[in-house]
Amino acid sequence: MKLQYYDGSESLETFLLKFQHLAAYMKWNDRNRFHHLCASLQGPAGQVLWELPTNATMAQLERLLQTQFGMELQAESYRAKLRTWCRDKGETLQDLYRDISLLLQLAYPGANPSLINHVGIDSFIAVLNDREMEYEVLKRDPASLQEAANYAIKLEVYWQSLAARTTVSAE
Repeated sequence: MKLQYYDGSESLETFLLKFQHLAAYMKWNDRNRFHHLCASLQGPAGQVLWELPTNATMAQLERLLQTQFGMELQAESYRAKLRTWCRDKGETLQDLYRDISLLLQLAYPGANPSLINHVGIDSFIAVLNDREMEYEVLKRDPASLQEAANYAIKLEVYWQSLAARTTVSAE
């Protein structure tokens, strides 16, 4: 296992989760966690070290990182991104599902899972860019974002298969 670096450009929460798993596996105490976390910070994230008092604790360091790089401050921008998301031409439905799932977690940190699920289903259906598929998925009344994505993927495969068979028949 290797300690990763954090520069502030990726999700702080994901980095801290990985760090916590590594620290637990390595059986580091709080002081070791603090020093390893300090060593893993670079670039803009490393600059927070200048703001720490001499005898800083792990909790102080994490609080400072959360203040400058945490999701809660950025949640509104992720919600706006989720509202304005568009499916790129050629983007697979699997990729779209992953993008929407990630944006949901970033946009609604700590929110009620049923709210996240409801918003996720609506967001996914809205960005399909295919009225017929949107209608078919809505008609199915999916119980989860994953169920909506799985059904949309099936529909797309069926329609592509039928279109290919129709094209071959016409030739």
